[in-house]
Amino acid sequence: MKRNGMKTNVNSTKPGSTKARDLTSKMATIPVWHTLCPHVQKFKNVRPCTSSFRACSRNGFQNTSRSSSTTTVANPILSVLDVKRILFKKITDKGDELVKAFLLLDPSCSMTVSRSELRRVISSFLLALTREQFQDVLAEIHLTSTGAVPYLQFLSRFGGMDLNVNLIKRCSGGEVSGGRTLKELETLVGEKIYTNIKAVVRALHLIDVNRTGRMQPKELRRVLETFCLRMTEEEYRK
Repeated sequence: MKRNGMKTNVNSTKPGSTKARDLTSKMATIPVWHTLCPHVQKFKNVRPCTSSFRACSRNGFQNTSRSSSTTTVANPILSVLDVKRILFKKITDKGDELVKAFLLLDPSCSMTVSRSELRRVISSFLLALTREQFQDVLAEIHLTSTGAVPYLQFLSRFGGMDLNVNLIKRCSGGEVSGGRTLKELETLVGEKIYTNIKAVVRALHLIDVNRTGRMQPKELRRVLETFCLRMTEEEYRK
């Protein structure tokens, strides 16, 4: 009886042992999850955004920077009429931004920019154009004897805007009341940038021709004073 019982027990374990071996063999052939998804491990030690405001701000700025620029690839299918229609609509929507962009590139208030500067303004704030499309735009503008572009004429021709008086007032400037503390300046500049972030990023791209991510202190001041607030020399040094 004992032998039969022992035989019965041995026989009953054989199927189980075979299944266990089969399961072990199958498990060995299943690839480890982290070999299939190596990118998941990269986030293992990442700190949450709430623990680092600067990291979140930087990521937010980079996302804004990417989304703030207009389409960088020109559409060669657009006809002259299509380009005019799009430019008119966007100039109407972004008139004040465009005025500031031109003034940023025209610190001497000559009311003109170079042809390459005009194309940069159009690409950054309005619409990317092919070389032929840009030449069609230029053909509608009377250049100066030196080949410069009167940007008031561009705004009037393609956007129906008459900004002579406003531009003269902006260029004439005026007295700047100084004496603000560094904390006050940080607050004022921060609020202006926050409420106008996309235009400020486009302006930075406009100045950074070679896309180095850097600019001269005087260039930064021009961006801040054009799109945020004017400052005295002492305030800017702060």
